[in-house]
Amino acid sequence: LAAHYDEKIQHLHNVLSPLNNKILIQQYLDFRSESRHAF
Repeated sequence: LAAHYDEKIQHLHNVLSPLNNKILIQQYLDFRSESRHAF
């Protein structure tokens, strides 16, 4: 899923995944997708 956005997002996802913080990951992906639509 994260790779769909871009390589930086994929990297962040890989860093956060071991923490099992799915809520934080999803919120960040939601934020990134919204910020792309805003510009």
